[in-house]
Amino acid sequence: MTYRFEPINEEDLDNFKLLENGDYPFEVAKSTRKISKSGNDMAELQLKVWDKNGAINTIFDYLVFSKVPLNIKKVKHFCDAANLLQEYIELAK
Repeated sequence: MTYRFEPINEEDLDNFKLLENGDYPFEVAKSTRKISKSGNDMAELQLKVWDKNGAINTIFDYLVFSKVPLNIKKVKHFCDAANLLQEYIELAK
C-alpha cells in the first residue's frame, strides 16, 4: 500500500507544535454521526483544547463504536474525560 502526500522540510515541521503530555481542559465543538469505512457507527469529533498558555488548539478525532478492544477503550477513555462515565456504564448494561 502506498500513501500520497507531500513531505515538508524540517523548518516547516518545526512550526507544528504538539501539546506536551498532560491534562488539558477541552470542549467538544462539534460531533457528527458517521459510518466508518468498515460499517461501524462512529463520531467525528472537533475538539477545542486549551494549552498551558491558554491558547486554543483544534483537534480532530474519531470515536469508532465497534467491539475492537482498542476502539471501545478509546470510547471509554473519552467518556471518562468528558464526565460521561455513568452514561457509558448505562449503555454497557
